Amino acid sequence: MGVAIIGKQYEKHCMVISKKADWLSDLSVMQTRWLWLLQNGKTVADYCNNNGYRRVAIYGMSEIGYALLDELKSGGVEIPYCIDRNADSIFAKVDVKRPDDVPDEVDVVIVAVIQYYDSVKNTLEKRVTCPIVSLADIVWEA
Repeated sequence: MGVAIIGKQYEKHCMVISKKADWLSDLSVMQTRWLWLLQNGKTVADYCNNNGYRRVAIYGMSEIGYALLDELKSGGVEIPYCIDRNADSIFAKVDVKRPDDVPDEVDVVIVAVIQYYDSVKNTLEKRVTCPIVSLADIVWEA
């Protein structure tokens, strides 16, 4: 009986580890592509400007979100606010709003937490009418 319980716990543990490894792999591939773009003189800010996205909100203020914020600002893109479910504990150079408090006043929302893109998109589609795009998709299209 105890072996069966331990086996199920081990199986659950392995699934968690596998999901984390997939997430880290996806993140690494996206960051490598983003670095390649920068080395070749292309930026996410250029992508935004070329697509008419002058006012951008960023969802997800992790390290990737902060890097994206800096790149967009240095590229002349206006960031009126960022979005994060932990907005109350985030310190950023711009206003950070919770997903439920997002005003519909930007040209696009870029989701920097690529592993949760589908969930974030479903949540934000109820609040905004602008496009909601994944940073991963942008770095592959730029």
